[in-house]
Amino acid sequence: NPSRIPIRFQWDIPLDLASLYSVEPVAETLQGNEVRKLRWTFAPDRPCVFNHSVTCTVLEGDEEEGDGGDGGGTSLPLKSASSRASGERLSLSLSGQGALSSVRLSPEVLDFGTVLVGTAASREL
Repeated sequence: NPSRIPIRFQWDIPLDLASLYSVEPVAETLQGNEVRKLRWTFAPDRPCVFNHSVTCTVLEGDEEEGDGGDGGGTSLPLKSASSRASGERLSLSLSGQGALSSVRLSPEVLDFGTVLVGTAASREL
């Protein structure tokens, strides 16, 4: 926040993209001249290229309604609907490529011999 005025931001990730992209924190108040790192997660469900846009609403001030939610969704209440309408909406383009993954072990068969119930056994691959 390069200004001296507190601002509140909220990311809006559409429900159809919520399993693909997430951000922490979803919403927060930044004091004047405060900097915050965001943690974005990309979890593709198939191998292909993904290109989407998400929006962030930025409002002046630090008022908020509610308790911030339970963290399970991607939308938190900011201010009243009339205040939200005056907020600035910024767009962020997201792109990523999903790929298939696999694990191959060598040797393909590992004999643990007899292992008694309640005990542990380990072998080096």
